[in-house]
Amino acid sequence: MATETKIQARYQGTIGDQLRHVPALNRGTPSSLLLSGAALVLAILSLPYVYFTIFGVILSALILSGYYLVPFAWWSMRRNKWLFEAPVDLTATDAGLEIATAAGVRKVPWEVVTQVREMKQVFAVMLRSGGGYCIPKSALKGDDLSDFRELAADKVPFRGA
Repeated sequence: MATETKIQARYQGTIGDQLRHVPALNRGTPSSLLLSGAALVLAILSLPYVYFTIFGVILSALILSGYYLVPFAWWSMRRNKWLFEAPVDLTATDAGLEIATAAGVRKVPWEVVTQVREMKQVFAVMLRSGGGYCIPKSALKGDDLSDFRELAADKVPFRGA
């Protein structure tokens, strides 16, 4: 009988760290693709009006890249700085993720995770609800980094760096 995988990590980030990864959590999601496409269609329909066309193309690019969310995320994080800069305890098992913060504990079963993306400094855990979590690679010590890669790849679609 195989033993259950259990990876534990503790990390604490700054608002700047988290803002840096906000666009990646939205990039490529169905809602961003749909909104970006709608903005692009509006830009094409407004071709006779140069300024509206330029605005539509820029808006489409911002939505597609995820950068349109940064001001909203910054505003929310600034208002709740104590929460976003508090320590986070992560436990990853075969059943899912357990994320304990100052606001409480959230259990995230693998069934609601749509994808895990490995980026340069973090793992972006994408949820079916459209949100997500960024887990800093620096929080995973020793073999935990490769164990988390293997666990995530075994449970959900995984995109490596």
